[in-house]
Amino acid sequence: MTEDGLRALTLHDVPQKDWEKKKLWLPSPPYGLGQFNTSFCSLRESEKDLFFIRMKRVDVLVKESALKMISYDGIQDEMVPKLINFIYNNFLII
Repeated sequence: MTEDGLRALTLHDVPQKDWEKKKLWLPSPPYGLGQFNTSFCSLRESEKDLFFIRMKRVDVLVKESALKMISYDGIQDEMVPKLINFIYNNFLII
């Protein structure tokens, strides 16, 4: 409440550094403490179906996908060296 007790404080009334102290904003507890109840968040049938479809997919390495991507027709020539450089710097282990 404001000092006169006539209205609730808002984030605009208090400097951000004091939000937690005034209990205008409280950080979420760490997830691992078990304070979140997700039992009410049930899956839709479409999400279950999608899960099983994705389980059947073959895992493809990002490196393989990127190399395949630069071999496609129509890719702009000036992008190929940048893509190859990115692939070798980020995905290839030598």
